[in-house]
Amino acid sequence: MLSTITAAAHIQAQDIAVSGVRPGTIAVDTGGLDSAAFMSLHAIALKINWEPLLPAYDPIASASPNGPWVFGIPEQLRSHLALLNEQSIQHLAALWAESQELKDDGVSGEEAYEILLEVTRVARDSDSLLLWLSL
Repeated sequence: MLSTITAAAHIQAQDIAVSGVRPGTIAVDTGGLDSAAFMSLHAIALKINWEPLLPAYDPIASASPNGPWVFGIPEQLRSHLALLNEQSIQHLAALWAESQELKDDGVSGEEAYEILLEVTRVARDSDSLLLWLSL
């Protein structure tokens, strides 16, 4: 699986689903992590139950029924990540690495930290985040 978080507005989702993330776009390779992994991050970061988040992590665009897909990253998570300092990023990455979603994907604590550090950088540089995902 391939995945990328990109700084883009929801109105661009269908174009990104069809054409992919364009070179030169503010984006980060997220190592194949899917929407469930980011929903898990959302629940952990904001200390909330994941069940109410399910509808927010449905695809908002797709190139075909078999993908690629684009998911909107909720503003609540984007704005939270944009405000994190280094110590908070390290702490959140450690918690996220212990989630079942990251364990299932074989993501180490160091990998979770590196991904979260880059996603946080993109969150600071954007008003909106999208997750592009392809099998």
